[in-house]
Amino acid sequence: MDISLMHSKIGKFLVKTIYMFPVGYLAWIITNGSHFEHPYIPFVAGIGIASLIVCRHVFDYETFDDIKTEDFLESKHSFNIDYSEKNWNQIREVLESQFIQVVNFKESDGFIFMQIDKRFFNSILIVEKIDHKINLRIKRKNFNFFPDNADNYRTIKTLMKIIK
Repeated sequence: MDISLMHSKIGKFLVKTIYMFPVGYLAWIITNGSHFEHPYIPFVAGIGIASLIVCRHVFDYETFDDIKTEDFLESKHSFNIDYSEKNWNQIREVLESQFIQVVNFKESDGFIFMQIDKRFFNSILIVEKIDHKINLRIKRKNFNFFPDNADNYRTIKTLMKIIK
């Protein structure tokens, strides 16, 4: 395994743990209260809970062998494929067949917007023609800096497999 790749994944793990720290801290404070005689306990528990949450997400992302470092522990992803009328029509057909739960669907010439219904946080899928490429982007609608159990990555990879 490439050392720089490992450091990058570890760095992403640490950054996401910092993002999740308030969630872990509040979870500890709400359930156990704040102990002023030991103020470090809620802090350490918050880091521990945040680390556990992010670690759970790591296992979901690690199931993909081909995931790039920039997509690791992220909820927004982007892929380009070569533009052809066949590819564009195939994408339209797949998205119109709604292989995923869709809340909002808009289409214009060279642009498709979909809001995908997820359990807790909806995602947005944007497909657009740019020069000689078709750009597929997916992101979480809200809180897109939190990991998403690789749901968005799984959705866009499934779409890419159907197209190819």
